[in-house]
Amino acid sequence: MEYDSLDLQALPQGVYFLRVVGTNQVHSIRIVKQ
Repeated sequence: MEYDSLDLQALPQGVYFLRVVGTNQVHSIRIVKQ
């Protein structure tokens, strides 16, 4: 699966939203910093 890095948005809570290239699918992932 390919992601458009230009659409990567980082929120203060460490949640990132990735839009899949060529589609309208948006996936959210949570980054927990140690």
